[in-house]
Amino acid sequence: MRGVAVTLALLIATGASALTIEERLEMLWERAERQIDFEKFDDALASGRRAVQIAPRSASAHALHAYTLFVHPGRDAAEAMQAVERALTLDPGSARGHYVAGLVTTWVTDPPDYEAAIAHLRRAAEADPEMADALSMLGLALLDSGRPTEALEPLRRAVEIEPQYHEWRLNLAEGLMAAGRVQEALEQSREANALAPPGPAEALAHNNLAWQICLARYVDAFLAWRAVESARRAVALRPDDPFYQDTLGTTLALFGRPREALAPLRAALELEHRSEPALAWALARLGRADEARNVLAEVSEFLVSDDARPHHLFLAGQAWAALDEETIARRIFERATERWPHHPWADDMRAWLEARHAR
Repeated sequence: MRGVAVTLALLIATGASALTIEERLEMLWERAERQIDFEKFDDALASGRRAVQIAPRSASAHALHAYTLFVHPGRDAAEAMQAVERALTLDPGSARGHYVAGLVTTWVTDPPDYEAAIAHLRRAAEADPEMADALSMLGLALLDSGRPTEALEPLRRAVEIEPQYHEWRLNLAEGLMAAGRVQEALEQSREANALAPPGPAEALAHNNLAWQICLARYVDAFLAWRAVESARRAVALRPDDPFYQDTLGTTLALFGRPREALAPLRAALELEHRSEPALAWALARLGRADEARNVLAEVSEFLVSDDARPHHLFLAGQAWAALDEETIARRIFERATERWPHHPWADDMRAWLEARHAR
């Protein structure tokens, strides 16, 4: 869906004025996707609205409108849902309608309804087996619902269909890492990094490569260096992105550079991002116990909530262990390994627990 060749061929072969409604909608989809890739979200939304104007009875047009509403930073979940419902009313079998319904259901509803999203994304892939977008998002939905092994097939298929699109490789790397296939994950991350165009996509690829290496944990000196440099590059490209600041700080902390980790972790915190667990661990390793305890106290309620992710618990547990609070660390690691038994860092936490149990 992301190649410009189709658009150019249509323009050359028929001339813009002779395009059919279906061809014009295809051009608007491709244009909107390009605009989204370069974070021109207002322009993408205009493309979605234009699609509805020229084809008010088209499911594809309403699906595009819903999609551009979904990706917009100021998105209105209710409006996006209405648009996708309109698409599926016009054509209950619309591949794009089910694709966008899957996105909205997974990432906009609170809490996410993964089973409904997976059902929509499966229908999209069945209606259009060459729709790489639907396949890759199906893989992510399966991954987020705790089925990493099942997620690999659609994630791989998306890469096979569009091997030059970096994002599908990033998603596959995430799935491979979750399934414990570290070297394959790193290879896909490196491929994505090489394919990503300059701009936001390049920053995302650098950030994700760094994070994948962090998840691998036991890597050689070159990979550790590569992780830090990739994380630095992401921050240089997008200094106001708290996720990238957090990745840089966590990467530095994980690979033995806690003093350097403080600045990006504090920058992430100032941008209202949950970087406290990594910050506390870095402070504890530097011998600044009181500061580390204060930071951990600020996130104590968060760590027992459903919003806490595996890396939050791993890093918080490491921080408490560094503070010689092994009882607290044990509780955190037990919760994390029970909830995410297949996470790349679960083996580290289980090994720590087993060592303490053997004493």
